[in-house]
Amino acid sequence: MKPNSINDNWPRETPPAPKRGGFESYQERVDGNKIRERSPSFGEYYSHPRLFWLSQTPIEQQHIIDAFSFELGKVAARIFGSGWSIS
Repeated sequence: MKPNSINDNWPRETPPAPKRGGFESYQERVDGNKIRERSPSFGEYYSHPRLFWLSQTPIEQQHIIDAFSFELGKVAARIFGSGWSIS
């Protein structure tokens, strides 16, 4: 079994996989219905960015703030409204 065609098909299964540090695929039955529908949580536009923000350390949060400030400093015209609120 060759999982990809990049880098001469690496990573690949190595016999015996667990002993040589590779991975080993196993057959398992998968049941379910294929539907084209979004879950209700997809509509939670504000909770996901907030969860991301709260998961960052204070140093990471400051880095994000600095990056936004840098990028918004390059905007020639005021194209956004009164600003954004994360919390």
